[in-house]
Amino acid sequence: MLLILFFTAFTLAAILPTTHNFEGQLIVQEMSFIYAGDNSNKLFLNSIRHLNQISASGIQTMTLTGKFESKSYPQLNKLNTLTIELPKETSKWSLSPVNPQESSQIDLLELRLQPDTTVKRLSYNSYTNVNQLSLSLQPSVNQAEKTPANLLQLALGDKPLKLQLEDYRLPKLKTSLNNPNPFELEVIFKPDIQQLRLLLSQTTDLFIDLPDPKKTEPSQWLRGNLEVKDVQFYQIEQTGIDVKDELSNSTILEGKLRMAGQERNIEQNQFLITEEPGVKLLRNIQLHPQSPQGLEVRISGQTNRLQIGLDSRFPVATIQASWLDGILPRDAIIALISFSAAPFSYLLYWLVEQSVKSNQKS
Repeated sequence: MLLILFFTAFTLAAILPTTHNFEGQLIVQEMSFIYAGDNSNKLFLNSIRHLNQISASGIQTMTLTGKFESKSYPQLNKLNTLTIELPKETSKWSLSPVNPQESSQIDLLELRLQPDTTVKRLSYNSYTNVNQLSLSLQPSVNQAEKTPANLLQLALGDKPLKLQLEDYRLPKLKTSLNNPNPFELEVIFKPDIQQLRLLLSQTTDLFIDLPDPKKTEPSQWLRGNLEVKDVQFYQIEQTGIDVKDELSNSTILEGKLRMAGQERNIEQNQFLITEEPGVKLLRNIQLHPQSPQGLEVRISGQTNRLQIGLDSRFPVATIQASWLDGILPRDAIIALISFSAAPFSYLLYWLVEQSVKSNQKS
């Protein structure tokens, strides 16, 4: 009976799933996640030099110092300090070199995240003469009260820049500019400050026109080792009419996943489904300008089952690991089960036979 109990426990330990570590390397069009680390001011974007343009939309206030020149509003020409209020989610500002043929002096020094910040729609796209990194930052509900704001720091250089504004307000001017102006304003701005610090305490969409990644070294632009939760490798297509009409589209282009000695490929438009806690760490994120074009992401986390399929409701491939997978290699488990099957069957047969003989004697 002890042998039977041992073989039964061994078989259950080899079959019943339990939580295991997993890792993977994916190329994706777009991704979203929540920064779950405890480290305030976590470095996310770092030292992207010679930006062709940087734009942001959302509610914000910024102050620029330098010389200003505007044909539409000549009163700006007399100022050396300009406070700009962007009062709406649709408000937008952008900075770019006046002469696009010259080398840009606009550098993104750093973008730092606060805990529980949601990074949505992080993506890299390449168009004709444009390489763009875009993302949306959504601070946590309590972030404005308890922690500092997300920080964007830029170096502006000393060459004239083109400043463009939409849905803006210029509170220091006693003109109609005090009201939100939906029309675009273009100002030539020659900065006298080397760096611009912007506190992003509200939801902010960033659009960064990068230098050609094939001619630079972009591997350190996005910093890794990010503790995360609620990682999404899909887009939700909304109609704006009924939540039931929403469609989820996978943004995965290709990749590989490994868990407990098992490996699976994941193909374009397939979903990755994990049990909780799921992806816990973004080990590395970098641009992948080659085909397929997107973001190359190395992930790791914990789950008791990885599922893959074109429809998240009907996965076609599964990696599932048992308690014994954490101790022995898969080949060894299969060999032990095969080796134990014959003695177990013989022992069970012998016990049944002895039981029958005992009944016949009685």
